[in-house]
Amino acid sequence: MRRNRTFLVVNTSLLFLVGGIASLYVFISSLNPHGSADSLVEMHVRTDDIEVGDFKTIEWLGDPIAFYRESETTVFGYVLVSTYRSCYLEHVPPGEIFGESWKGGWADFCNLGAWDYRGKVVAGVNSGAIELDDLEIPQQLIYKDSKVLLTKSEGI
Repeated sequence: MRRNRTFLVVNTSLLFLVGGIASLYVFISSLNPHGSADSLVEMHVRTDDIEVGDFKTIEWLGDPIAFYRESETTVFGYVLVSTYRSCYLEHVPPGEIFGESWKGGWADFCNLGAWDYRGKVVAGVNSGAIELDDLEIPQQLIYKDSKVLLTKSEGI
């Protein structure tokens, strides 16, 4: 009888130990990012297909990013999220909504803010009750040979 009890105690303890180790392994492996997340950390974006005066939007790390070509050699890149309360921005073509002097850009209809195609706050359009900043430029935005390399630096 004592022998059966010892056998059951030892085997039950071993099963709990194996189960605990397996659970710990699953928990620790879930802390590591999935392999597909690595592909989001670096992205090459072609800008040579953007016509002068036009823009292109992509999604990177969950945020919309816009690239606007001002001239053959000048491309601006910025995050299309309001600098106040993080509302997504909408494209507003020239002459629409803000009058004939509006040259086009982006609007935050949540907080009544506006930015031009360079990502700069447009004076006189914003409500004035809040102070808005220029649009955020993505970290590690590298222009080279009509392509843009977006990378995520360590610790972000």
